[in-house]
Amino acid sequence: MRKEQVNYLQVSDPSRQWVADRLTTLLNDESIVPSFPDVAIRLCSLVQNDSTTMADFAKVIMLDTALAARCLQVASSIGFAARQIDSIDQALMLIGIQQVRRIALAVATVGAFSEFKAKVD
Repeated sequence: MRKEQVNYLQVSDPSRQWVADRLTTLLNDESIVPSFPDVAIRLCSLVQNDSTTMADFAKVIMLDTALAARCLQVASSIGFAARQIDSIDQALMLIGIQQVRRIALAVATVGAFSEFKAKVD
């Protein structure tokens, strides 16, 4: 079953129509548009669940080495501990769940769109 094509862009200048056509083609190609990493999606889901524990968050964060490293880096920064933080549990306690969610979304977005750029070029 073929998906319905959506015209994302309306262009009034005919000389720029090729840009709109190219972007529409790229956006409709599921193999090019990046998917969001599972870890980021799982963290967002955990944030919404009142029964989620810090251990649950730590388990999910440790599935993604880039995210874990970034959380440790932020927690060790001057704005938080100003000392070396060595565990995800410590990082979670210092920076909090909402900040970890923001970091996860940032790491996921940067990662997804760096791959997207390579496919589009």
